[in-house]
Amino acid sequence: MPNLKLKTKTETLCLKLKELLKKRLSLHRYQHTLGVAKEAYDLAIDLNLDSNDAKLQEKAYLAGLLHDYAKELKEFKLLDFAKQFALKLVPFDYEYPHLLHARVGAFIVKSELSSFLLSNLDFELEELEEIWSAIGSHTLGEPEMGTLSQIIFVADGIEKIKTFSDRKIILDKLSMNLGLKRAVLEVCKSKIEFLLSKKQAIHPFALETYNHYVFALKSKAKSTA
Repeated sequence: MPNLKLKTKTETLCLKLKELLKKRLSLHRYQHTLGVAKEAYDLAIDLNLDSNDAKLQEKAYLAGLLHDYAKELKEFKLLDFAKQFALKLVPFDYEYPHLLHARVGAFIVKSELSSFLLSNLDFELEELEEIWSAIGSHTLGEPEMGTLSQIIFVADGIEKIKTFSDRKIILDKLSMNLGLKRAVLEVCKSKIEFLLSKKQAIHPFALETYNHYVFALKSKAKSTA
């Protein structure tokens, strides 16, 4: 794992997870997963968040690896799992069930891998819950996302952006110390603008996330004025 400084125990676990993901995902999806994991790890370092907490970097890398665990399930399976896990569904979810892969994936990973991860990592259950939350919110986002969830949301958005100018806008927000919330908002804007350009519908949860971060940043600006 070049340029990664993970504990030996975590690195060994990640190698096992990669073998699992190779069997579960297509090559294209697997490569995207590796890209998001690396972006997330780098963000955790570059943002100087909890700089003395190496676990944040490890959690970021692990969440990045696992974020698309359910991405390539058939749409009817995603809906079946969503009902099984009693997820909050809106009419949009029945029209575009592929967007359920994040929320469904969080529950599947928790169900299938919790014991394995707990026995192979120096993590508490609460720390794994942060990873589940990050997986569940990486597509549509959520209001009040925690640090790890915001990192994965931004990392996934950055990795998918192929236009250099759009990618640079987001990274510039971070380099100018405008904060992780500003980067989340920029990713939201990028996703919404893309969908509008294709005349596609926008999930109400995505709009809720966007609106929350608009208001949160406006409130922060007023308080520091």
